[in-house]
Amino acid sequence: HNKQVVDELREKGAIFVDELSGVKDNSRPVIFSAHGVPKSVPDEARLKNLSYVDATCPLVSKVHRESEQLHKKGYDIFLIVHKNHPEVIGTMGQLPKGSIKLVETKSDVESLKTDNFKKPLAYITQTTLSVDDTAEIISALKNKFPEIKGPIKEDICYATTNRQSAVKEIASKCDLFFVVGSRNSSNSVRLVEVAKKAGCKNSQLMHSEKEIPFHQIENSDTIGISSGASAPEKLVQALLNNIKKDTDGDACASSTAARDVARPVAAAEPAASGTRGSHRGGCSGSVAAAELCGGFGGGFGDGFDGRFGGACVGRGASGCGGPVFGGDGRCGDGCGNGGERRAAGAKWRCRGAQCARCAAAGPAQR
Repeated sequence: HNKQVVDELREKGAIFVDELSGVKDNSRPVIFSAHGVPKSVPDEARLKNLSYVDATCPLVSKVHRESEQLHKKGYDIFLIVHKNHPEVIGTMGQLPKGSIKLVETKSDVESLKTDNFKKPLAYITQTTLSVDDTAEIISALKNKFPEIKGPIKEDICYATTNRQSAVKEIASKCDLFFVVGSRNSSNSVRLVEVAKKAGCKNSQLMHSEKEIPFHQIENSDTIGISSGASAPEKLVQALLNNIKKDTDGDACASSTAARDVARPVAAAEPAASGTRGSHRGGCSGSVAAAELCGGFGGGFGDGFDGRFGGACVGRGASGCGGPVFGGDGRCGDGCGNGGERRAAGAKWRCRGAQCARCAAAGPAQR
């Protein structure tokens, strides 16, 4: 449902319909959304002799199978959701009408009357929810219904949980946070909420119609960037390239101050230890956890040795990448600042008063 992806597919001849009744040419194959569809949809496709591909995300299909098994075993089922999301329609459509009760907030749980439920109870969740908000709702359900059954393995998908964990790790250290994604992307909107709750109040969703706030970038020392699961990597790169252009070709340096850009875009499991980088202007503790751009390094590792041709970054334990971001920063101009401050690019500058080595080296080195 990313707008740019949808537009590109339309340009290539794909036709998007909300219902199978919108298919005018039965000779064309039909692809079902990754969010999943009600059981009635493939049944209808077979009746119409349509060739179809079920592209439902396997993690969504897992929730569908869970709902079916619970229903067969006689459970009343709560589905924790954001109402009207396409995934919810598909999940509810796996069972007879009335088999699933939607729960969206803690107040929804509080309004439930225990006397209205005679069967054993279970809950399942939408795959793209806020991890923390969902945990609160689950806790409320367990307090009201101590015997309620949950999934053996949580339903929120790893693409969502990894990104949220990465954003929570860095947001409090950022002056400005961008999430690349569409307005109708549940997990992208949740990432903005997570970043705000984690401490970066100026967190923004960068959708296709939003202009880049360059004036805010100029006034920010540390910028965080993440993306929704449905946002193509090229959109993230386009944002980074625009930031670089605005900062004279270096995403971390301007004429007034060095700038860190933290990118938990493809956040995966934290690295056990950092790695050494040889890129000009960037080093990453784990490329899978936080990739690099221009004169910045990102990583969830245990620090790194930054060695670049005239650029170095590092912010120590309070940095934007992970537990110890930085380490022994070294750059071609001789600034090693122990990960406390950073310098970037050919025009790098170190805040000399806060960097003992640079202060000792004198103005020429700084």
